[in-house]
Order: sequence, then C-alpha cells, then structure tokens
Amino acid sequence: MALATVALAALSLALAGPAHGAPRDPLLAPAALCGNPARSAPLEAQRAAMVCLHDYARRRAGVQPVEVVEPLTRSSSVKAGWIRACSSFSHTPCGHTFLSAFHLVHYDESAWSIGENLAWGASGRGRVRAIFRAWLRSSSHRSNIVRPKWRDLGLTMTRSRRLFGARDVVLWVVHFGRHGAIASAAQRSQVGGAVRSSARRM
Repeated sequence: MALATVALAALSLALAGPAHGAPRDPLLAPAALCGNPARSAPLEAQRAAMVCLHDYARRRAGVQPVEVVEPLTRSSSVKAGWIRACSSFSHTPCGHTFLSAFHLVHYDESAWSIGENLAWGASGRGRVRAIFRAWLRSSSHRSNIVRPKWRDLGLTMTRSRRLFGARDVVLWVVHFGRHGAIASAAQRSQVGGAVRSSARRM
C-alpha cells in the first residue's frame, strides 16, 4: 500500500513582461551567488544555476535543501520530451497521466510525495533567473519550491526553435519528491488555484 501526495504548478512567461521597480524577493539569490547563464550557455551550467536558486530559497525559508537524484532527473526529462512532442504545456501531455513519468522511473513505490513545476519562456524570458523569479511571484510555484517535506529534486531544461507558437523557447520541468512522507488529512484534500494535492492508495 502506498500513500501519495501530488502538488502541481505550471507557468508560461511568453506574454508576461518583467516587473520593474518591484522590491527584491528575499528568497531570490543575489545574481552574483547563483549566476544567470546566457541562453547559449551549456545545459549543465543552466541546471547548476537553477539548483543553486532552489537551495538558496529553501535555506532562506528555513527548510532543508533538496538533493538532486537520478530518478527525478530522468522523470523530468521524460515529461519535457512529452511536452515538446505534443506541443502541450500541461502536467498530462500526450494523454499521459501526471504519475506516468514518475512511474517509469519507479519513484512511485512505498510511501511517496511528488510535485512538479513547469515553465516556458521565449527569448530573454527563458533565462534561469527570469524563470525562477516568475515562479517566486506565483503562490503555487513558490509553495512547491519551499515545501518543507521535499528531499529530492530533478530538473530538465530544453531549447526549441519554435514551440507553443513562439520562437526561441526554453522549457523547464522541475520534479520534487520524498519517500516515506505520509500526508496529513489536510494535505490529502487540498485543492486551490494551480496547485493540487491529493492522496491515493494503491
């Protein structure tokens, strides 16, 4: 028997302009600390900067940092591939269930909790810092980033010349997880905004 909790959030930056004059978010790392790689920088540099931003935000929020793990790295890559293949910016692209990618990497075993943040941005809005700043400005994404129960992280960034009707698109898929995390009664029934939490028994 397995108990699962699920938290979802998706964000498009294609039409969202930058907020000028907004106060600095205390969860956003200084640019000098995590960097902001150019879109042409190697994928490894992009991923390292995104992990750094997550770690900084969680430390500032007073919660335990997450560790990058291979299963969630693979599940995020699988999800990104499906999103691109069907040009469907969704937690369930190509008709797959939300759990499909996690199931393929055997993460959904025993007691587990999982979460997912998605984002895509065109041109300059696809840079790491722009994506993360936009997530922090969204209550559902922010909650996922600093959710205390997460222990594991996996993330994937892809580039496309054209996707979702836009040019020069960057897509990010971030997977969060924890094994042995048992949901409370409140967590099993939370439904609000773009975040959904639920419990399933198998």
